[in-house]
Amino acid sequence: MYVPNFDKHALPDGAPTRSEKGTAILSYGIESIRSFYDLFEDSRKKRAAKGGYTTHAEQDLLRSMLVFSAATLDSVVKQVLKAQIPNIGKLPAKAQEEFRKFITRQLSKGTQINVEPLAASLAGPEPRAYFIDEYVKDLTGDSLQSKSQVLHAAAAIGIDLGLQKADHEQLDKLFDARNEIIHELDYLSAKEKKKQRNRRNRGRDEVIRWSERLLGLAHAFLKP
Repeated sequence: MYVPNFDKHALPDGAPTRSEKGTAILSYGIESIRSFYDLFEDSRKKRAAKGGYTTHAEQDLLRSMLVFSAATLDSVVKQVLKAQIPNIGKLPAKAQEEFRKFITRQLSKGTQINVEPLAASLAGPEPRAYFIDEYVKDLTGDSLQSKSQVLHAAAAIGIDLGLQKADHEQLDKLFDARNEIIHELDYLSAKEKKKQRNRRNRGRDEVIRWSERLLGLAHAFLKP
């Protein structure tokens, strides 16, 4: 049976970070996820469960672990972006190139110039600051629901998450699971149902590893 170590993904007190608020959020997220894990394990022990099906309540604890892990990553990434993007000139060249691409998209309307954002930026005292504000809004307006959004956020601040092929496959699977839980409550249609279950059954070890992966990504966004 796999035993997680959620705390290894936290940043030590006083450690350098890309966002102090993001660091605190990661710590709180880990605390919540550990609580769900402890409740799950306590329930199994009380039932003297030695494998086999989990109860509906235990499944909900596993689902909560994954959803809270994804929410923690989402919150951490947004705090990092808000803290780092205003200093875009000090970020790696890759991040500055992404910012230039964003401005180009804002100013383009087919083959014509989109005059509205251009006018709005020039009407203010600092045109660059206008586009920085718009860039932050664009990057943080939606929740992270896919691997591509995570990669886009990483590119915006010029960091390499060092993902391998297996990591990409795992992220695709876990975000699919996260979305099935968030948007469908893991409900199964009549054709998808197996035996008496009306909702998808999540495996203990897989959900724990997914949760740890999401916390590890949050750590990577925070650590300079």
